Amino acid sequence: MNILGRVGERRVAIWNKARLLFENRAVAFSTGVAEPVKVCIVGSGPAGFYSADKIAKRLPDGCHIDILEALPCPYGLVRSGVAPDHPDTKNVMHHFQDMMEKKRVEYFGNVRVGKDVSLDELRGLYHAVVLAYGAGGGKRLSVEGSGLKNIMSARDFVNWYNGHPSDAPVHVDMAGVKDVLICGLGNVALDCARVLLKKPEDMVGTDISTKPYDAIRQSPIERVRILARRGPAQAACTPKELRELLQLPHVETFVHPEGCLELTETCKKEIASSRIHKRVVDVLTKSQQKDDDGMKQKELHVQFLSSPVKYVGSHRTVKGVIAERTELAPGRDGGPQRAIGTGEMEEFPCQLVIESVGYLAEPLEGAPFDPKTNTVPNVLGKVVDADDLYVCGWLKRGPSGIIGTNLVDAEQTVDTMVRHIDIWGSSQKPGRQGLMELLESRNHQPITYEAWKRIDEEEISRGQAAGKLREKLTSVEDMISIANNQ
Repeated sequence: MNILGRVGERRVAIWNKARLLFENRAVAFSTGVAEPVKVCIVGSGPAGFYSADKIAKRLPDGCHIDILEALPCPYGLVRSGVAPDHPDTKNVMHHFQDMMEKKRVEYFGNVRVGKDVSLDELRGLYHAVVLAYGAGGGKRLSVEGSGLKNIMSARDFVNWYNGHPSDAPVHVDMAGVKDVLICGLGNVALDCARVLLKKPEDMVGTDISTKPYDAIRQSPIERVRILARRGPAQAACTPKELRELLQLPHVETFVHPEGCLELTETCKKEIASSRIHKRVVDVLTKSQQKDDDGMKQKELHVQFLSSPVKYVGSHRTVKGVIAERTELAPGRDGGPQRAIGTGEMEEFPCQLVIESVGYLAEPLEGAPFDPKTNTVPNVLGKVVDADDLYVCGWLKRGPSGIIGTNLVDAEQTVDTMVRHIDIWGSSQKPGRQGLMELLESRNHQPITYEAWKRIDEEEISRGQAAGKLREKLTSVEDMISIANNQ
């Protein structure tokens, strides 16, 4: 290379150094301090990790991002909510793991905000706090007899077969269960039905927990009945998930009541602009055109225009449901049609009831909460009346959407954070160091990423020994013990 080339390279290098120095000074000026911006995210599900990813890209270089999780294990509903026979959906965990591996974020597992550390304390330690802990509870119906055994929310049932470590483990008695009733027709309801109806050999190799797998495999299940208050045009599921369930080759599908797939003009108008709802109706219609090959072993009954009013039982265990037939009536203020009771009753046998009617978020002391919407009141992700507090995911918009919806949600929240950085990023904060000192003063040891990897490796090792992807640990105590090499 000639001397002119070397001079040119030297000038470029000097320019790059000057540019970086200018940018760093600009960052320091914009935040009012020369120290890194420090952000804490509460919750390690998709909303939390997507927020961390966007923060790392949008906020100044060197930004410190800490993720707090109540459980020892990260990933939220990707780990404990996605059905075990949908492993591809869980691939996003690799991206989240890579973020921790490359130290783009620091993981603090087994730290319960509100118990081990308060939200007010976090706000004192960090420039900004993002609430992304989701909706961990399951909604229940107000139906007479709901205190009988073997009646539970879909959240509890999913936790059971996914091996969620809980302070109060869910007990599901599958012995003698021939008929299962599922209330609701969203995608979670379809997951529950599919896990129950699939051939046991089709679940081999997945990460379904062993005890639930054995219990379902040994149960005498003959049929699953899904109750939906409204009609096919108002079904809340998506066509892909519905088709997967209805195409199980050993399951015969029945759609009730007769004629419900012949949509009224009002229903046709209601779905005219919704491609998803049209396809759902098409999938249901095609399911009734299949030829019976005589090889069907189980039954799926999709019962539209039906709502449970009473569970009946024997020896404190549910044995059946009394349901009221409904009909569609005009919606309020021009909204979608609603279901109203007709007074006509019918009874169905069931030894297990799963109420799949939504998820519930829990309020956190120190943050506003709207019990009607089950969300933290916010404007574009910024919590009302709080300059340093933000929210993302189900806690922001309510329990709706798919995993990818949280990516769009995080972009909006982080965009709002960036626009307000002059407000919340202008003081010195102890951040991560302050959190570690606070937890140490309380003799509370968090689960670091390195400690989580020991749990992860143990689960994979146990899974390989059993011929499956992983065998999840279902006890927090066991997780902590393995994390600490005990």
